[in-house]
Amino acid sequence: CSSDLEAALPSADLAPALGDEPPIVFEGARRARIVLVEDQEDLRQFVADLLQREFEVTTATDGEEGWEKVQASSPDLVVSDVMMPRRSGTELCHAIKTDPRLSATPVILLTARVGSDATLEAYAHGADDFVAKPFHPRVLMARVRAQLRLRALGLELAEREKLADRKSVV
Repeated sequence: CSSDLEAALPSADLAPALGDEPPIVFEGARRARIVLVEDQEDLRQFVADLLQREFEVTTATDGEEGWEKVQASSPDLVVSDVMMPRRSGTELCHAIKTDPRLSATPVILLTARVGSDATLEAYAHGADDFVAKPFHPRVLMARVRAQLRLRALGLELAEREKLADRKSVV
């Protein structure tokens, strides 16, 4: 298992992954909220450190704790490992996507499993994106930013639609 962790932790310089893009903000000025769910402590800490440079990050050690934190915080994005105790990442993703209050929350699944079967399984459970381990930090950050931009745009369009509906009623 240690070799799996070593393979998942990139040794590349992180500096190019950060600060290259304008910040992604929600509700005017709030930093995006991410729930990170990963059972391997070293990898959880590495990814949290990477994400916390730009985003507000809450961590969970397994899928059940992740579900509790997602319900409590209504994050802008969930990044989750697939294979974890108590509740897998795919089960967590399914729970998020079938909850009416959370269904629009994007989910990125991380897994050491590769191949089209693993990818199809992730998407079948409602994942918005899929990142195979080992991953380069810039790849993960690019995927996170892309999902957050889409989420911010969706929220902005929904707000504009509400305003347009109010104006047409008046």
